[in-house]
Amino acid sequence: MTYVLAWKNKDNVFLAGDTALTSSSNFKNKFFLRTSFGQRNIESADGKNQVEERVFKLFIQKNVSIGIAGNYKKALNFVETFYENIKKDASPRASLEAAVFKNILNKENPVQAVVCFYANGPRILSFNENGEFDIREVESTVQIGNPLPIHQEKSKEWIEHFSNQDCAETNLVLMLSVLQSYNIFSPQMERGIGGAFGGLLVGEDAGKWQPDILFFEHGGNEPKVVGTAIRHGQFVISSPIIGESRIIASFVPPLTQDFVYKQSMNAKAKGKALMQKLEYEYIVIFGIEKRNITVLEMKRNTKHALIQLERRDQNAFAAMFMPQLKDLIKRDGGGAIFIPFESYKRIKTSGGKIKRTDINYN
Repeated sequence: MTYVLAWKNKDNVFLAGDTALTSSSNFKNKFFLRTSFGQRNIESADGKNQVEERVFKLFIQKNVSIGIAGNYKKALNFVETFYENIKKDASPRASLEAAVFKNILNKENPVQAVVCFYANGPRILSFNENGEFDIREVESTVQIGNPLPIHQEKSKEWIEHFSNQDCAETNLVLMLSVLQSYNIFSPQMERGIGGAFGGLLVGEDAGKWQPDILFFEHGGNEPKVVGTAIRHGQFVISSPIIGESRIIASFVPPLTQDFVYKQSMNAKAKGKALMQKLEYEYIVIFGIEKRNITVLEMKRNTKHALIQLERRDQNAFAAMFMPQLKDLIKRDGGGAIFIPFESYKRIKTSGGKIKRTDINYN
């Protein structure tokens, strides 16, 4: 089905979601055989349906964002109606009511939605969160789609754990790392959840998309790395694992095919340039052996006391993990650790041989 999560603190409201779509045999994409993280798409026994990495379910206009789950075609119509009213300066609640009123929704073709905005503080509205087709204002978190109960509880725990993080962008990256880890450590494609997770935040001044993130899987049979970024309203996923950059749009319909194509090409070019330069804002490392997460604030640097990234040629780069970083990845107890940019100058490596990991990228 999907997984969309909304949460807030005293200053900002956050929205995150996956990119999985359950497609019928008439609409499934025969070219997308694996997700950007290398997991195979799931096909039903009768071959009529397939779960694939294909759509982004988050949208933002005029500093009002919405995340959707359920029947994707009906949900897009729902989003279109919602923003038609937002553009007319209707309130988020009135716009949500208009979307519910105009679109025929039922249990056979359900739609769920969560709206995030700022009005005298961060606000969250949910529609059909519990299958009751009602609109509610929520004070803490909203989780729609089909997440496992254990993941729902863990997400609430992590949100509380990260609540003292002053930087809004870091808060968002930490939760995106946790959400992505669910599908790394225990794949959920059979439940209709998976692919790359992306997100956004809305504060008093403006709404903004997530920072640029480079993900590593460390400790598996072969090195795996995926870069994610938002450019021109599109989710750009650069994946050496599958040898391609994947563009997943987040445009509010209706749009012309020519407009979408031009924006897609612009986004793809900028995503490729980002991967070539390796100048990401954060690096997230999943320790496969110990099932833990290490998040490094990079501020678009490629060399630090803990890690160095070097471009080898047009289609390959090397990632060098310093001994201190390898010690962090091998720590027991799982969990997540965040290392701010300023901490690098205070970290002393323990010596020893530096492991060079070559990453091929096409």
